[in-house]
Amino acid sequence: MSAPAEPLAAPANRRLGALHSPLRDKVAEEIRAAILSGQFKPGDRLVEDRLAEEFGVSRNPIREAMRTLASEGLIEVTARRGAVVASLSQQEAEELLEVRATLEGANARLAARRRDPAVLAQLEAILARGTEAIADGRVADLPALNDAFHAGLAQAGHNRLLSDLMRTLRDRSAPLFGKR
Repeated sequence: MSAPAEPLAAPANRRLGALHSPLRDKVAEEIRAAILSGQFKPGDRLVEDRLAEEFGVSRNPIREAMRTLASEGLIEVTARRGAVVASLSQQEAEELLEVRATLEGANARLAARRRDPAVLAQLEAILARGTEAIADGRVADLPALNDAFHAGLAQAGHNRLLSDLMRTLRDRSAPLFGKR
């Protein structure tokens, strides 16, 4: 009698879920984008039932996405009152910008130390596009270019943890600089 056959293990890149983001992450991305674009404004209530209907999902991924966004500081969840888009007091805004400036400086030092030629070329190209946008009067292009520059700078530092922290801080401070 032969031993029972072991189940075939799919390669890591073919495992169910490896190719797709969890639904909660997709929902969080959509809500985050709506907050950052100004579609949802500070103080707006985020009602689970309405969001579930709008996104065509159950309430569970909405709840999970809200936990993620609350941990990022983009929304505030209160027991029996639900979730609202976070707003910043003057003091919170100042503290946020102080931390962001400190980490941006640390990342710039890492980027200068590591000097990745491909990333530096990418940053130079973004700066050139920004200069062109200003010369052509395309001021509306500047927020996206600013975001791309800071994301590229975070990449240039080659520190994933710092990059993730900076993305969260950029997202939280986005309303201070107007719509993205």
